[in-house]
Amino acid sequence: MVRQIADLPYTLVFLETPHRLQDSLEDLESILGDRQIAIARELTKIHEEIWRGTVSGQGIISRFPEASSS
Repeated sequence: MVRQIADLPYTLVFLETPHRLQDSLEDLESILGDRQIAIARELTKIHEEIWRGTVSGQGIISRFPEASSS
């Protein structure tokens, strides 16, 4: 599905569970390249967090430890 929309010039939004985040980021990098992304969690809650960077960006695993491979 991502391959079908990879060339669209629009902002793409994906919803993913924390335990599948790392695999999804690897898939996105292989399909979309090292594209700018934002990862958000706990939206509308007291611990809301938004991370911005690139798909392969440094610090994704340390920022989202639940995303590491199990």
